[in-house]
Amino acid sequence: MYFIDTTSQLIYDHLNRTGIPSAELRPNQIIRVSTWQSRNRSDNQWSATVLSKLVYEHGTTTLAQSDSNFHPFHEYPPYYVKDAAYHNARYGTWLNGAAIYAATRYDLQDVIYPSRRIPSIRCCIAELLGALSELLDCTPSFHYRARLSGTYSQAWSLAEFIRSMYQDYFGISVDIPSKAIRIQPKLPAELSSVEFEQRIGTASAKISYRRSNEKVIITDHSKKFKRTFRVNYLWVYPNGDAVVFAG
Repeated sequence: MYFIDTTSQLIYDHLNRTGIPSAELRPNQIIRVSTWQSRNRSDNQWSATVLSKLVYEHGTTTLAQSDSNFHPFHEYPPYYVKDAAYHNARYGTWLNGAAIYAATRYDLQDVIYPSRRIPSIRCCIAELLGALSELLDCTPSFHYRARLSGTYSQAWSLAEFIRSMYQDYFGISVDIPSKAIRIQPKLPAELSSVEFEQRIGTASAKISYRRSNEKVIITDHSKKFKRTFRVNYLWVYPNGDAVVFAG
């Protein structure tokens, strides 16, 4: 409990050598929120506040830009060495996954979804076709060609880009040992129709979502599987109502 201030609804980033807690806003708080077992209104408000301070169209920063220790560039000689900026600025591409998971867990998918556009564009440009870099500079320019830094093609940046789309937005997860498929979509408002394919063991399922007039239609185009799976489905409407199915 040394890291949680229940009065001001703060999660401290770390304790200084003197034992005084640090109120710096960093991705540690995003990751911590995503692991909470309980959910309440204050958690939702706090999550929205942290995400608004750390997540931008280019990615997720390692320190809030309002902090006096913020470094806008990863490499900026002769003013400082790049390691000084590594945990005190730059967009960490893979951190988007943690931010998206935390946001969708608290039904903030419309808040977080714009951060997916720039990585999507970067996957399609010639200099980085089909890949995502480790880092991006926190430059003031708001266009998709912000300067790359670190490893230009990083496996876990791309892995989190793909995972967050399937598991967090599409809400699909497969538990092979338990023979269960869980479907809990958290689609942002701008995605009214979705089609995707999900690998399930040695087979695959083609699934589509269609949303219209507050009605949601889910269609499974899968061929017959060699084993039987239980399907657990949960859809939460904007007003808080939910549809639950287990079978």
